[in-house]
Amino acid sequence: MIYWSEWGKNPRIARASIMKPAGIVPEVTTVLDSSEIDLVQPNGLTIDVKARELYIGDANPENPRIIKCDISGKVLQIKIAKTFR
Repeated sequence: MIYWSEWGKNPRIARASIMKPAGIVPEVTTVLDSSEIDLVQPNGLTIDVKARELYIGDANPENPRIIKCDISGKVLQIKIAKTFR
């Protein structure tokens, strides 16, 4: 699997399998989006493969935080980050 973050009108964390035969377009799955949690600028993404968890840094200027969720997108914990102003 490959995971990535997208900004814009509908920010999200998505994933797709990279183990597809040549010529087959992988199916993209949304793991976490702004309808589930108020994502604004999800620009940091780390995967803990052993624990099967994702850590997402959301650089929202009004509410910077780190979101911890399982690999299916179930939010487990949100930590408010300190602002650097």
